[in-house]
Amino acid sequence: MYEDFRLEDIGDDLVAVAHFMGIDLFVEFCEKFGGECLYFPGKKSLLRPSRNREIRKLYDGYNYEELARRFGISVTQVRNVVR
Repeated sequence: MYEDFRLEDIGDDLVAVAHFMGIDLFVEFCEKFGGECLYFPGKKSLLRPSRNREIRKLYDGYNYEELARRFGISVTQVRNVVR
């Protein structure tokens, strides 16, 4: 569409995103979501519901410490997940 479009045309705060996505996909993304205020969760937050389902599935009523070690969280966090 715009043959002379360059990465330096993009604001400094979005150049890394354009590199990651590729310029064509970035332009499409801007067309679809331009002007929106978007929040992207961190990987841990994104995967937390899946982790918690797995903990509930493996919980046998007594294995708090085992699950805490396996998932790298505290025993208190395991108790909060399974209650």
